[in-house]
Amino acid sequence: MLRNINKYNPATNTWTPLGNMPTPRVAFGAAKLNEKIYSVVKRGLELLQKI
Repeated sequence: MLRNINKYNPATNTWTPLGNMPTPRVAFGAAKLNEKIYSVVKRGLELLQKI
């Protein structure tokens, strides 16, 4: 599970820490469509409790 938030800058190929989320996340996915990046996450322990 992750709590941290980072911002990626493709011009410099660097990541900048932005802080922490109040609820940790699991099961992250991302995709690029029309020059935008979309992300989908599952929050908290909900997913882990079903496994």
